[in-house]
Amino acid sequence: MERPSPCMDLLEYSVLHDPLPENTVRDIIKKLVQALIQFDKKWGFHRDIKTTNILIQETQEGPRYIGTVNYCPPEMFLSHECRAGPTSVWQVRAIVYELLNGDGNDFDVFEWLNGDLSLKTSEASEEAIDFIHTCLSVEPANRIRLEEIEGHPWFNTSIMAPSSSS
Repeated sequence: MERPSPCMDLLEYSVLHDPLPENTVRDIIKKLVQALIQFDKKWGFHRDIKTTNILIQETQEGPRYIGTVNYCPPEMFLSHECRAGPTSVWQVRAIVYELLNGDGNDFDVFEWLNGDLSLKTSEASEEAIDFIHTCLSVEPANRIRLEEIEGHPWFNTSIMAPSSSS
């Protein structure tokens, strides 16, 4: 794959801009979902969507998206099988979790299954938290469909930047 210049992976980008503003996270995820839908239609199942496999190119218009065990959906461990759409949704959810939590708070499926993992940021909007929960179901059939993600209210709301105190 050709690597545009300048660019960095999403993990590097999120560390450099920690914490990422929710608007930026939403824009990156929206572009990622669009790319995943096309990828699934043309080539099938990616299976390894994670922050180090997503390239970001900074432009004057903002970041541009260019197309691991912790990211595996629970069905991989519970039934040893998974399908493209529900797995992609689970992995998108893991990325949103990490980007909104910042500061190296990695998503871990085992911690989530044990009930030891929660969204640690108080900065996330209600819509963002609802979006994460629509992707959470252990049962793949109960997760939001990849094609329905852009219709979620999180992608259709204006999120105010946090005010800075002096």
